[in-house]
Amino acid sequence: MVIWLLVAHSIGAMVEPAEAASARGGASDDFSIESISLGNQTVMPSQWTNPDGVTLDYVIAGESIEISVEVSRGGSGFVGNDGISQLDVIHPIGYVMESFTWITADLYPGNSQTHKITWTPAVAHSILNNSTNELSGGIMLKASVNYAPDDINGNDEMTTQVPVAVLKDPMDVPANTQNQDQFFAGRYPSEGGQAFATGIWQDENSGGAVGDGLWRHSNPGADYPANAHDRAVYGYFTQQTNQCESGYNIDSGLAAVYGVVVVCKRALNSFNFVSLQLHAQAWGDMGSGDDYAGIELWRGAGGPQFSMVHQFELNDPAPVNVAGSWTNITWDPTEELGGYNWNLGFLFHSDGGGATSGFRVDDFVVFGVEKVDNFTIDVDCINPENGIFPIDGYTTYPNNIVSLKCMVTNNGYRSASVRVQSNVTNTDWMNQSSIRIEVEGASGTGTSVLMPPLKPSEPIETWVNLTIPPGSDVQQQLWNVWWQDAGGTASGIKAYYEIELEVKQQFSVYMTTDTPTIAASLGPGETGSMPFTLQNSGNRDASFKLTSNFFGGGDGWDASFVFADGGTYNPLSQIPITRGESVDMFFNFTAPLQIAPEEYPFSISATCPSCGDTLFGNKVLSKKVNIPVYREATLTTFTESIIAPADGIQKSINLELHNLGNAEETYLLSLTQSNNNLQAYLNKEVSALLEPWDVAPDSNIKVLLPMPIGLQTGFYFVTVTAINTNDSSVRAVINLEIEVVDTAAVQVRDEISLDSYTPNGPSVTMPFNVTNTGNNPDRFVMSMEIPEGMSANFEQLVDSKTKVLNPGESMNVLVRFSFSSEAQGTLKLKVTATSENDQDISSTGNCEFLVGSQNWLRIISIERPIYTEAGEYEVVVTVRNQYSDNQSVDMSLEKGDSRNYFSSSIASRDLNFLLAVGAERDVTITLDIPDSSIENLLSDEITVNLTIWATSGTVSESVPFVLEVSLVKTAKDLTADRVESSTSNVGAIATWAVGGLLIIGLAVVLIRILNATEEEDTGWTDQEYEDHLAAKYGAVTAAPTLDAPTSFASQTPAYSPPSLSDPAPVAASVPIPQSPPPSSPAPIVQPTPPPAAVPQVPPLPPEGLPPGWTMEQWEAYGSQWLASQGR
Repeated sequence: MVIWLLVAHSIGAMVEPAEAASARGGASDDFSIESISLGNQTVMPSQWTNPDGVTLDYVIAGESIEISVEVSRGGSGFVGNDGISQLDVIHPIGYVMESFTWITADLYPGNSQTHKITWTPAVAHSILNNSTNELSGGIMLKASVNYAPDDINGNDEMTTQVPVAVLKDPMDVPANTQNQDQFFAGRYPSEGGQAFATGIWQDENSGGAVGDGLWRHSNPGADYPANAHDRAVYGYFTQQTNQCESGYNIDSGLAAVYGVVVVCKRALNSFNFVSLQLHAQAWGDMGSGDDYAGIELWRGAGGPQFSMVHQFELNDPAPVNVAGSWTNITWDPTEELGGYNWNLGFLFHSDGGGATSGFRVDDFVVFGVEKVDNFTIDVDCINPENGIFPIDGYTTYPNNIVSLKCMVTNNGYRSASVRVQSNVTNTDWMNQSSIRIEVEGASGTGTSVLMPPLKPSEPIETWVNLTIPPGSDVQQQLWNVWWQDAGGTASGIKAYYEIELEVKQQFSVYMTTDTPTIAASLGPGETGSMPFTLQNSGNRDASFKLTSNFFGGGDGWDASFVFADGGTYNPLSQIPITRGESVDMFFNFTAPLQIAPEEYPFSISATCPSCGDTLFGNKVLSKKVNIPVYREATLTTFTESIIAPADGIQKSINLELHNLGNAEETYLLSLTQSNNNLQAYLNKEVSALLEPWDVAPDSNIKVLLPMPIGLQTGFYFVTVTAINTNDSSVRAVINLEIEVVDTAAVQVRDEISLDSYTPNGPSVTMPFNVTNTGNNPDRFVMSMEIPEGMSANFEQLVDSKTKVLNPGESMNVLVRFSFSSEAQGTLKLKVTATSENDQDISSTGNCEFLVGSQNWLRIISIERPIYTEAGEYEVVVTVRNQYSDNQSVDMSLEKGDSRNYFSSSIASRDLNFLLAVGAERDVTITLDIPDSSIENLLSDEITVNLTIWATSGTVSESVPFVLEVSLVKTAKDLTADRVESSTSNVGAIATWAVGGLLIIGLAVVLIRILNATEEEDTGWTDQEYEDHLAAKYGAVTAAPTLDAPTSFASQTPAYSPPSLSDPAPVAASVPIPQSPPPSSPAPIVQPTPPPAAVPQVPPLPPEGLPPGWTMEQWEAYGSQWLASQGR
C-alpha cells in the first residue's frame, strides 16, 4: 500500500467522538455551504460581461471587499449545533494564500447563517483574451463546513473563482485629491522629454461608459489641435513629500506644470507579471494624415524608441464615431514588455493636417497575472520496470535494487529551490550505499539532494534507488520519499510518498569487480589478472561453482581461478558461502601466442548446483581483453656482399621483408650508402601489404646497383631500412657490402647523320665519341668496319690509338669519309675502340648514312638535247615533292666532262624554292656552247653528261638526274676536215723545212725568257687577272657572308669571296682546255705572252649553292669558297 500526501494546504478538523458520530447522521445533521458572495452596499465588485452573455464579478488587487459565506443546515429540529466553517483563499497554482476559520454556532435544522469576511487581494490574477474579450482566471475562494455527525458530504464545500485585476479607473472627473490615482494631462516633446504644458486632454463630466465622466483630447465643440503630442498620465500627486511610493515614477515636468511638489506616475514592472492586458472603451475618429490616439506604455524620456501605442483606430473592431457607441479596446503587449518598468496612460498625436473632435475614452482597466514567490510542484513517478506507479509497493529480494523514476515540475512563476529526501524504516539500511538519489543536473547523490533551480514548467528527472542489502531477512518495511521547499518561502513539504517494501526468501549470488570493461591489454602470450568478489547475496546458505569462457582468439586461451590467500580453485569443486558473506578471488588468463589485434570478450559465471534453477542475482561478470597491435619486422637476403666491376652494368641484391607482428602492415623503404658515387637505390619506396605472422614476406625488394663507370675500386656499404607506416619506432635494418674491382671498359657512342650524301661527293668528317667507362686510365685502339661504296680513315690519331683517357673522360675521334659513285641507300659505318688494359674489352659505335635519293624528291625530264651549232640553249626539268610535308629545295649542277664543251648554269630564280606536298616546279638550265666546241669535236658526235641535283633543306634527301647532251658536227665542218686531211702530206714537207727554223726561234725565245726581269713572268700578273675577272664578272654581286656550318659535312670556317673592287688573288691554277693538234705545222712566231685563260666554273658542292648565293657569284667566287672549305 502507498500513502501519497501532496501538501497543498492545511485544513483544521474537529472530530467528535466516534461513539457520538455513530449515533447521528441524516438530513438534520447535514451542514452545507449555501453561497459565497462579494460586496456590500458600500463597495461592490466590478462586473464584466463575457461574449457568451455571462456576467462575472471581478475585484482589484490591493482594494478590500467583503465576502459573505452562507452556511445552512437541513432537516428540522429544535437543537442547535456548532459547525466549523472555513474559507480558504487558494492561488490557481495550488497553494493556500490565506484562510479564515469560524464557528457556525447554534445552527438549527432548517436554518442558515451568513458570515462576512473582509478580503484584500494581495496579487492580481486575471486574463483578458485579446481577440474575444473573454475574461478568465482568478483567485479561488473555497468555503467548507465540518460537522462530525454529518454523513452527507457532497455539499460540505463550495468553490468560486474571482478574477483580480491589476488596477481600474472609471475616468470620472478627478477629485483633485492628494495620494489618489487619477489622470493628468500633459504636453510632451514628440522626440521625448519632460512635460512642458497641460496639453489638450481633459475630462468631461457626462456621457461616460462607466460612471459619469469620460476623457477627450479636444475642447467641447471644437477639433483637436494640430502638431500636438499630449498624454493622459495615470498617477497621483502629493504636496507632502518629494518621494513616490513603490511602483511609481516621478514626473518632474508634470509637477512643474501643475505647481505641485511631485507627480508620481504609476509604473508596471513587467518582470513581475506573467501577462498583462490593457482595456478601455472609446468612440470617435481621427482626421487625415498621421494623427492617432491610443493606449500608451512608455519608459524613460518617452521617445519613439521607448514608447508603445495601441491605436484606437487599429483595434479590432475599430471604434465608431457615434456618440455613446462604446467599443472595447483591448491590448495584450506581453511579448513586447521585456521585463522593463512601463508608465501607462493615453497618447494623442497630431500633425498639421485635417482634424476632428477625436476620441472619447472611459473605463480604463489593467488585467494581468502577477508573479508570486510561492509555488507548488507536480511529481509524476513510475516504477521504471513496468512504467506505472507502484500503488501496491514493491516485492523484492536481498541484494536487489528498487527504483522510483519521477518527473518534477514547478507550477509556480519563478524558479524554486527544492530538496528531495528519502529514508526507510529499517535504519540499518540508511546509508549511502543503500539509498541513492540521482537528480538531473545536480552535483551530488545520497539520501538528501538539493535539486538544481526548478524553473517554471520545465520538468527535471529524478531517480530514487533503494538497494536491499545482501543476506537481508524476510521482512516488510516502509520507504519514504519527499520534496521540500529549500528556498526563502519556507513553505514546507511540497510532495510526499510512502511506499511499502516486502523482502522475500531467495538464493542469490553477487559477483563484483572494480576492473573496467577492458580488463587487461595483453600482447601475444602475455598474462593478465582480474580481482573479483563472490558474494552470497541471498538469505539462504549456498555453495557455488565457477566457470569461464573466452569468445574469439581460438583455443589458445589459458585461464584459472585463484583465492586471495593464494590457494587454487579446483574447477570440479564448490565454494560454500554463508548468506551475506563474500570471498575475494582472482581470475588469471593468458593470451594465445598467435592472436590478431582485437578486443576479446570473456565471462566468468557462478552457479549453484544445490540451488536448482532458483539462483538469482549477478551471476555473470563480462569483460574484455584488449590485444593491441604487435609490430615487428626483419629484412633478410641470401647474400649480404657482392663483388662487381664498375662497368655500368646494373647489379641487384634481392631482399625479403618479414612481418612478425599480428596485423597487416606496410613499411616505408629507404636506403643510405657510404658513398653517393655508388648510386645505389631501391626498386620501390613502399612494401607490399604484409600479412601477419610472416605468412607471405615481401620478396620483391631489390637494391639496384648501377655500377657507374669510373667508380673507384674499393668497398662500399649500403643500409636498407624498413619503417612501419603506422609506428615509426618499429623498423627493420640490413647492412650490405659491395666490393668494386679494377674495371676496363669503353663506350663508343652511336652517331646520327642528319644529312643525305651525294655519291662521288667531297669527303667530310664526323666525330665519334669515345669514353673510358672503366675505373683506371686507359688508351684505346681504334678500328673501323667500312661498308662497300664508302671510303673512311681516322684523323688526328697516332697508330690508330687515342690518348690516355682518365675514368669517365671522353674524346671525339674524327673519321673522314666519302662515297663512291656507285654508293646508294643506307650505309652503316662501325667504329670500334679496344682497351689496351684489357684487349677483351671493346665497344662499337655505329652511324648510318643516307646516300643518294630517298625518293622524297624527283627530277623529271623527257628532253635529250642534241646540238649541231654553237649558241645558248635552255633545258627545262621538273622537280616534284613526293614527301609528306612541304620541302625547301636547293638546285645544283655537277658538270663533269661537260665543262670541256660548254658552260652550264641554273636560272637564279630556280636555285632554291619551296615545294608544297605533291607540287611540281620547272627548273631552267642554260647551256652556252661556243663555236670552238662544235668545230673541234674529235668525232662526228660526242655525248657528255651533266648531273642535275635537287637537295632538300627539310629532310635528308639529294636526288640526281643525269642529262645527256650530244654535240654533232655539221656538214660544213666535215668538208673542212677532209680538205685539211688532203693537204696534210704537202704540209708535212713544209713542216720539216720550217722545223729547223722553229727550233732556232724557240732557242732565242728561251734565252730571252731566262734573261727577263721578275716582272716578265709567264703567268698572269695580278692586274691582268683582275682585269680579266672585271671584264667577265664586273657586274656580278659580291657573294654573301656564310654562317658557320652546322653539319658534319660543312664544319669549316665561313668564307665570303672578295669584292671585285679589291685586288683579286692570283689564281693558283687555271686549267686550259686542250685543243686538238693542228693539222699542219704551226708557223714560226715570236714568243708572246700566252692568251688569258678563261677560268672554269668551279663544281658545285653536293648540297648545292651556299645559302644566299647566286650562280653568277658562284662562277666568280666559287673556287675561293671551295678552298676556304678545304674541298
